[in-house]
Amino acid sequence: MPKLFKSIYTYLKETDKFLLVCSLLCAVTGILMVNSATLVTGSHRDVIMQTVALFAGIVLMIALSVISYTVWSQIPKFIFAVGVIVLVLTLIFAKTINGSKSWIQIFGISIQPSEFVKLCFILSFAAHLSAVDENINRISNVLLLSAHVLTYVLLVYLQGDMGSAIVYFVIALAMLLIAGLSWKYFLALALATVPIGFLLYKFVLSDYQIQRILVIFNPELDPLNYGWQTIRSVTAIGSGKLTGQGYASGIMTQRGLIPSIENDSIFAAIGEELGFIGSVLVLVMLTALLLRILRVSTKARDTNGAYICIGVFAMLAFQMMENIGMSLGLLPIIGITLPFFSAGGSSMLAVFGGIGLVMSVHRGKTMFD
Repeated sequence: MPKLFKSIYTYLKETDKFLLVCSLLCAVTGILMVNSATLVTGSHRDVIMQTVALFAGIVLMIALSVISYTVWSQIPKFIFAVGVIVLVLTLIFAKTINGSKSWIQIFGISIQPSEFVKLCFILSFAAHLSAVDENINRISNVLLLSAHVLTYVLLVYLQGDMGSAIVYFVIALAMLLIAGLSWKYFLALALATVPIGFLLYKFVLSDYQIQRILVIFNPELDPLNYGWQTIRSVTAIGSGKLTGQGYASGIMTQRGLIPSIENDSIFAAIGEELGFIGSVLVLVMLTALLLRILRVSTKARDTNGAYICIGVFAMLAFQMMENIGMSLGLLPIIGITLPFFSAGGSSMLAVFGGIGLVMSVHRGKTMFD
């Protein structure tokens, strides 16, 4: 027993305690909000699953934090292949839920593999960027890096999960920016967005997805269908005013008037029941966590570690901005979870896995070095 206590003490001494505490605070607050958002259903399943996912996530976080992140850079092709194989198998065996074929049923539990594969993508892409190093702007390297990204993005998009595909793309852009990709390539990509946007509109996006985008500018275009969730979310947040209507006392939340309140629209429940003050506190916790990840990236002992941190940062930052933007009616509703807060065991595990990777970078030297 004394040896166990000594191991725990050593781990806590070497780990990033701020990152650990901040993550746990966010996750526990999230479970409390999921509980409030699902009281109307009379079922405790989401809360139970979220709690189980939290404990499983903590185990995953600890496991990844004590394994040297340099281990993964030695097997990048294997990690890349594992991610691709999982996404391909998902396409073959997945169950379609809400128009997205990205869920696999295991023992009656729905799992979204694309959430976990984000970690494979971050690790393999970080190793790829480290390998090309200062030669990143060679055309051959740019083409290979683009193929790396598009392989994952297209496989996720084929599942019907546009939101997750965009997350992968944003992660790649952030990592490429930090790695020193020339501004000329970013400019070329920016100029290509107009024709690409036209092609997406004409041949790729469904009427459903187009309407989701149009209602951002005017939810009243379809207030009883595509604009319903946006209108309800904005109304709920506004009704919370400064201090909120009280935990488990939000009128719209407790009457089940907001679609997907426990996941996509969890910020609407936060705004209605905890008010402006509660919403700001949630933003402060998430922002503090993100800034800490950035700080770890600046202290990384090599570029691979820095790229891993930037990948995790981009994943969490984009999901936070997109989810909150959806609830405020500023961005399209594309099924993105709010890290730590939205109901979703797969999301919770992926987020804590990402935190574990950042902690590994922070620790530098580990038991597996």
